[in-house]
Amino acid sequence: MRILIKVLLSALVIAVAGYSFLTGDRTVIPLYMFPLALLLLMTGIENLKDNKTFYGVISIIVSAFVFFVAGYISLAA
Repeated sequence: MRILIKVLLSALVIAVAGYSFLTGDRTVIPLYMFPLALLLLMTGIENLKDNKTFYGVISIIVSAFVFFVAGYISLAA
């Protein structure tokens, strides 16, 4: 189940980022930053469960930063 969610989130991020790149539409950036942050959060939690604490903590910190930036972009626009 987790692998399916990670694959779907990855496909969503790639599809929306590709659309943004090809059309030049930068208003969709928060639409792929939120799933990207969720993907990083899931990766961080899995790393913590596998006793890879450094990578887990780094992934969770980066996830929090991406959530913050995506929220800021969403509210500023």
